[in-house]
Amino acid sequence: MIPVSISDVNDNAPIFTQPSYNVYLKENGVPGSILYSVSASDLDFGENAKVSYSILDSKVQDVSVSSYVYINSDNGSIYSMHSFDYEKLKVFQIQVQAKDQGSPSLSSNTTIHVFILDQNDNAPAVIYPSSAILGSLSHQRMSRSAKAGHLVTKVTAVDADSGHNAWISYKLAEATDASLFTVNLYTGEVRTKRAASEQDDSSQRLLIEIKDDGEPVQSATVTVSILLEEGLHEPILDLRQKTAEPSRKTGRITLYLILSLASVSVLSLVTFLILAVKCMRNSSSSGSCCMRRSDCDNYKNPNRNMQIQLNTDGPIKYVEVLGGDMMSQSQSFRSCMSPMSEYSDFTLIKPSSTTDFTEVISVLDASLPDSTWTFESQQVSRQNMATV
Repeated sequence: MIPVSISDVNDNAPIFTQPSYNVYLKENGVPGSILYSVSASDLDFGENAKVSYSILDSKVQDVSVSSYVYINSDNGSIYSMHSFDYEKLKVFQIQVQAKDQGSPSLSSNTTIHVFILDQNDNAPAVIYPSSAILGSLSHQRMSRSAKAGHLVTKVTAVDADSGHNAWISYKLAEATDASLFTVNLYTGEVRTKRAASEQDDSSQRLLIEIKDDGEPVQSATVTVSILLEEGLHEPILDLRQKTAEPSRKTGRITLYLILSLASVSVLSLVTFLILAVKCMRNSSSSGSCCMRRSDCDNYKNPNRNMQIQLNTDGPIKYVEVLGGDMMSQSQSFRSCMSPMSEYSDFTLIKPSSTTDFTEVISVLDASLPDSTWTFESQQVSRQNMATV
């Protein structure tokens, strides 16, 4: 029988009980107090199982974390270097490393999240009236004719804490006449409880207490001096009357402008209707016209085969002039004219078959109201005018 001893090899790294930790720390703690303790175990034996702890370097608000905390390398206890202020630092992280003593050494890391808890360490600070910020007396004026519910002033304060510690309430602690003024619990508005009278002192002094909702309660006070004056409201009334007069003038000018625009619109509409009626009457009396003779005169071609066709529905009301050449379809033009009209207007009707041009001219000559007028004489006169 041969005994065999097995030597340990450092093949196991230290293992933390948790991959990360959350630590909640109250602000204003005592420097040097313990924050938290971490531990890691190593499955190896002897020196390979011995673990030491250290804090990896990191930055907290551009400052090394080692200036905030330090760790006991033997047992993993973490201590604060100084007191923490919630209003300046609310959360930060610490990287802790556990390393064994083997060769080569093995290590593992864990993260500790430190949350600073707020404490009610700030009293309410008055921001209005502004004179109260410097600790001096705040002076306000009020007319003796003020009615009940009149707003005299408003006290405003803030608290640097958070949550319930920052909830603020206002209370009238002392007053020259407590029956005359009241302070809203949540808004800090100072109002009159009743109408002021001649018997009230001209100088009223109010001491307003401002408290937060923290534990222990933090408070502040502000003193407001109110002077009761006669006729303080008269300049305000005069100003309202002066501002009311320009508004009335502006309203009248606006009314005049509206009436003017309405009149112009109605006049334009009536004019448009009159023109539309005249146009309809003229169009019904003169007939429908689509092409002026002047336009037709510009369209001359001696090579065209011109034809004229007479309307056979009684007296002459229109004639059709049919034209075409060898290379295009025949075109039909209608002359819309009354027997006494001196204008000839044409419109394109449709392609039409050719007829005897001479017969149409003779029919026209016989049917025209003036027997001295002939189509051929009219053509001759037009050629003479064109030559001239």
